[in-house]
Amino acid sequence: MNKACINIIFIFLFISSVTQSGCFADPLDVVIRQLEEMIKDPKKITFDHQDKRNLRTPEKQKKVLLYVNQIGTLRVVILRSAHQLIVKKLKKENTGIIRSPVLDIHEIKDAFVSLKTNGGDLRTGDILFYTPSGIESDMIADSMESDYSHCGLVWVRKDKPYIIQVAPRADLLILPMEDVLVPRSIPVMRIGIFRYKGKLDEMEMEYLLTLVDKQKEAIIFDDYFIPNPLIKTPENYFQENPFLFCTEFPYLLYAFVLGRTDFLSPYQGSLAKAIHRVHNLSGLSFAIIDKIDEVENSAMGYIVTPNNFTQSQEFEPILTLKARPNDQNINSEQN
Repeated sequence: MNKACINIIFIFLFISSVTQSGCFADPLDVVIRQLEEMIKDPKKITFDHQDKRNLRTPEKQKKVLLYVNQIGTLRVVILRSAHQLIVKKLKKENTGIIRSPVLDIHEIKDAFVSLKTNGGDLRTGDILFYTPSGIESDMIADSMESDYSHCGLVWVRKDKPYIIQVAPRADLLILPMEDVLVPRSIPVMRIGIFRYKGKLDEMEMEYLLTLVDKQKEAIIFDDYFIPNPLIKTPENYFQENPFLFCTEFPYLLYAFVLGRTDFLSPYQGSLAKAIHRVHNLSGLSFAIIDKIDEVENSAMGYIVTPNNFTQSQEFEPILTLKARPNDQNINSEQN
């Protein structure tokens, strides 16, 4: 389907949406109001990461086992070993204790109010990066030399902002933005919203996201970070390439919409360095894993990380927020 057809479809959908709603609402105002409602009534904080309804189904788990057996790369062996090291360290350090300060709902609301006051807004295609509390997420972010461990795309639907993301153990989630910012379990430590500086075809991005929604039952989080080919025919892409990792998801969509891949920063993560930051490697082990990583990257492509977006000259932060003991943690920037 060419861009002209896509634009016609979304102009029609946009007019229909406005006709049905009868008015416009600012997506940023919608999030602020929802956060205010949660503050007034904490019972409205309902999303639970640990709810079984939000976790991978047994049917998908069977597909994961088949997928791992089919891959057969050294990267899988190394990542399995790295995961075992992380689990061992987590048990040793007692994961029941949250060691990092978390963001308070009032701080999050104030940051969004500040963004609004400075003339900011929320748009489809913005990328939300965040780090949930706990040692595991901290360790993941640290191993990638980033402030963030998770990410998702902003999708404004009928003036309400949602976050669509590929997530561990949940696969694909489409949640109201406030549910990601303030879940009932596992509060957030750091938030960053980044925006593409150039002209983004939001209608084409919308079209892609609707296709993702139609294929959502097929999508499975890839724990082994095997890069996928670029999107050529989005109508069935995710059924044919169901295994994705969180940062790969926005990368593939942006590559299709922009028609190029050079929008990322040149940052290239090192599997050896990531493991070393979690578990000190000997010089020989580091050299061996680093060489294997080099070979795998040449064959399959390197793993896209948060840094490839946050350090890119083509993306800019419109809001960053970090929990600190002294509560001086709001850094909101106007686009």
